Amino acid sequence: MEEEAIEREEENVALFEVTCGDDSPLTASALRGLGEAYMSRSRSADAITVFARSYLLEAQKDAFDLLAIMEVHNSLFGAHMAAIKATGALDRTAFRSYMPTVQVALGRVRAMKQDANTGAYYKVSGELTAFAEDYVGATALLGQAIELFKTEADDKVGGLIKHCTELKDFCDSQLAAQAATSSGEVASGEAAK
Repeated sequence: MEEEAIEREEENVALFEVTCGDDSPLTASALRGLGEAYMSRSRSADAITVFARSYLLEAQKDAFDLLAIMEVHNSLFGAHMAAIKATGALDRTAFRSYMPTVQVALGRVRAMKQDANTGAYYKVSGELTAFAEDYVGATALLGQAIELFKTEADDKVGGLIKHCTELKDFCDSQLAAQAATSSGEVASGEAAK
């Protein structure tokens, strides 16, 4: 039954690619469906590939849909978490490869009304950016999310603010550690002269 679902979703993707083009919004939706079918069969590596492609297409759509972006972003992130459970390894290179897509989406999100909804995208993109080890970028995005969440009632966003603050603190500590390591390397280089 699940294999049939995968076959059907693969056919949908092929159909949309032929009739609408590789970069069609319809192809993006079909890819997301295929990724979900792959996840139902615990094929996280295959799901990651199609979710990443769907994410880029969603970010480039003329009719930008923040909800669709959030859904495919979360699907991609979820597939990576499933892969970590299966392999025990975090693929930071993959997260770095998504940064151009995130930048496209951020450009679109920044053009929208800035509220807690856009703050939610800053939060998830900040998380992804932290996984890519861009702690400066992650800190900035998480800071933007916190500021936008503060415009809402605390009972609605208190947990989100707490999570963003904790991750921002972690990123700041990583930056401090990197700076200390760099300072130590410079100092030991000076001492060697």
